[in-house]
Amino acid sequence: MSESDNVFFDPFICFTDTKEVVNEVPLLKVNDILGAEECPLDPKDEWYCASFSGVQIQTFLATDLKVMLEGPTGTNMSISMINQAIQLFSKNFVIDPFMMKTITSTCYAYLVIGKTTDKSFKVHSAIMYHHNPTLGTFIPYISVDEESKRKRLGSTMLMVLQELFDKALKNPRLLVWLYLPSTQEHNALLSDTQKADIRKSLISFYRRLGFHPTIPSLYSLAYVLTKEIQAEIREVQNLSFLLEMKKKIKKD
Repeated sequence: MSESDNVFFDPFICFTDTKEVVNEVPLLKVNDILGAEECPLDPKDEWYCASFSGVQIQTFLATDLKVMLEGPTGTNMSISMINQAIQLFSKNFVIDPFMMKTITSTCYAYLVIGKTTDKSFKVHSAIMYHHNPTLGTFIPYISVDEESKRKRLGSTMLMVLQELFDKALKNPRLLVWLYLPSTQEHNALLSDTQKADIRKSLISFYRRLGFHPTIPSLYSLAYVLTKEIQAEIREVQNLSFLLEMKKKIKKD
């Protein structure tokens, strides 16, 4: 299947009754998806999520800055949210050829979580994903801003994405491509020991949620990962893992 044949499935399809539209951007309250009792976030805060298709993201990347600034309010808000998501990814990951290909591919969509005002939306976390009935939901990148770390926003992102596709398509499987976040700044400043500690922390995070390593060759990853990345994941001594979660993630 070519990228031009890729069809975006709206993950909000089962929540049309509770969906809100702010400046032409459909939003859902996180509590309406997970339920107040299951949501790991502080119940005193009101968090919203939004989803953007690969076509919307590609359109943003091809949009002239002047058009962004002078366009309708709704257009500005959606463009701002996509831009904030890309900024989050770029702060935690190296912008290498694979990431550029992923960002510009119509195969991948974004789910973002943040807080809204009357005219704007502050993105605090973003997840890049591709859903396929065979694979489940494949996630190459997930990022949380500094002020929201250790507030369970990362686990909430995964729970929301899983709940959306489980309710709509009865497919709760998540596949996460896990590797050490290594921006150029991290490469320059972190020692090997510090990088190892970050890796242990990441692995511990996913283990607590119930993820476990799986064999990449069991899945058709050819159109979501490059041959180089697939080969790297399959190496015994590598910095990448493919993690799987089949059951519903529970609030810890």
